[in-house]
Formats: sequence, structure tokens, C-alpha cells
Amino acid sequence: MTSVAVIGAGAWGTVLANILAKNGHEVTLWCYQQRIADNICEGRHHRLPGIELSATIRATTTMADCYAHDLVILGLSSAQLVMHQDMIQWAKIQCPILCIAKGVIEPNWFISEWLSERFSGDIGVISGPNLAIEVAAQKPAASVVAATSAHVATMAQQLLSNSFFRVYTSNDMLGVQCGGIFKNVLAIAAGCIDGLQLGVNAKSALITRGLVEMQQLFQFFGAKNETLMGLSGIGDLIATCVSPTSRNWQLGHDLVTAPNDTPMISKQRGETEGARTIELIEPVILSEGFDLPIMMAVSKLIKRQWDTPEDIIKDLMERGLKSEYSH
Repeated sequence: MTSVAVIGAGAWGTVLANILAKNGHEVTLWCYQQRIADNICEGRHHRLPGIELSATIRATTTMADCYAHDLVILGLSSAQLVMHQDMIQWAKIQCPILCIAKGVIEPNWFISEWLSERFSGDIGVISGPNLAIEVAAQKPAASVVAATSAHVATMAQQLLSNSFFRVYTSNDMLGVQCGGIFKNVLAIAAGCIDGLQLGVNAKSALITRGLVEMQQLFQFFGAKNETLMGLSGIGDLIATCVSPTSRNWQLGHDLVTAPNDTPMISKQRGETEGARTIELIEPVILSEGFDLPIMMAVSKLIKRQWDTPEDIIKDLMERGLKSEYSH
């Protein structure tokens, strides 16, 4: 039996805690609020409608309970990592850390690099087309884990894999994170397409040409092209672009269906990583001369620099014609 602590009881962190517990491992789940810990310990539920959590999960609000384990999983978003970083005594963690957050963390861009400034041990990241509620319902899904050592990647793979959740390993930690960062921008565009009822053809074109745009950013950050074509790249891109449960998709949908009533951050949707990502990457796009028309259109949409959403679509469709294989 392996002992694992999950810091953060968001939907995905809770799902992974449940998988680990049902795989026979000892799991401690840190919760920010006592009422959440009580719901898990007494009612065996949290954030996942209709999903009963394993009775062996130990929920706690004491961070010190998370240090003496074989693996620590950071189940916090990038914003929450910054918010709670001083609560975590990094030096007391004597085991590898696996991060599940997808997105940018300033000023480092990559969460793995931010972590390496605070933690001296091995670091891993996991990403893929993993909608939490589907995995919680034990619908088949796959993911990919990359780490600073092959041993840690294999360890996480073996701990998490079972009959409905299959984990692959990778040696491209930056690439695995790139997919989770940049697909969020394109998911906003996908929400726009669905909000405007533009159809399957438009969505397919968006995903395909969006992949070309992601390829330029993968190359810029030194990520591998095969990672882009894997679970954390195109896999996650497809899932995020087709799922109405994606917060980024919801933002895009809301911006074209109720543009005057859509705040960038709402209580229901929370903060959308894609909006923050395009704000941070736009200066890079402009300075490097990248040809990323979809992402730049998303920036224009978020800044509300349009007469109507249809104007942005028209601009994209009437750009200069070129070969499919040129950027």
C-alpha cells in the first residue's frame, strides 16, 4: 500500500483521491474548509453529483497531515497555488510532488518551474482529456504523466491506472504543460462557435487550425511535436472544445450570446485560464511575429474590439489564402 496526500479538494483532485483510494492506497485529502472535510468524512460526497467517495479517504484541514507520504499530489489550480503557497512547508515534503493544475503561473509560465524554485525534490505533471465528472463516473479515460525522473512518472502511472483510467508516461514535461495552457484559449473560440450555432464543420476547422497555432507555441517553448499530437495536446484540445462543462467554453459561449452581461470572472464560472493566457501570450505573439489568427481573434473578442461576433468570423474567413501546410 502506498501513502498519498492530495492537497486541494477541487473536482479533479477529489477524483484522483477517489481513484487512489479505490486502487487500494492510503489517501489523505487536504480541504481548505472544515465543512468540506466533514462532507467527505461523513457524507462521502463533494462536488461530484451522484458520486460516492471511498470510505477510506481521510479528509483534513491540517496541512501538516500531508507531509509524511510516498507521494504528494497538488490538487490546486495555478491561482490557488499562489494563494496558498505560504501555507505549505515545502521543505517538509520528502517525497515527489505531482501537479495536476493546467495553466500559467506568473512569472514562470510553467508550474513545474515555479515549483522547482520552492521544492528541491522530483516534480511531475499530469494532463490529458480528463473531464472530472466522467472519470468520477468510471467512464474510460486516458492521461499522461511526465516528471523530472522516469521513476516518478512510472510510479504515478502505476498508482493511478485501473480498468477505466489509463495513464501513459512522457519525458516531455514542458510539452505536457503547454497543451494544458494553450488549449484553453481555443476552447473560448469553440464556445463562440457553439454560441453562434455555426455547426460541426466550423468546430472541426477550429480544432484543426488551432492545432497548427499550438504547434508554433510548442516549438517556441521547446516542447516536442509528438506531445502536441498526444493526449495532453490534441486530446485535451478536443475534450475542452466540445464540452459545455469547460469554463473556457462557457466564457466564449457567453461572450457571443450575452455580450453585454458577461463578466470575465463570474461566481458560476470562476476565473478562466484561457482569458489570462491570451493576455500574457499576446505580447510574445506580436514580438515573435507568430501567425496565430484564432488566438488573436480570441484576444479581440475578450477585449470586445468588435461590432458583432460575426465580424470576427468574417475577418478570419477572408484572410489571404495560402497552403494548408504553411503557418
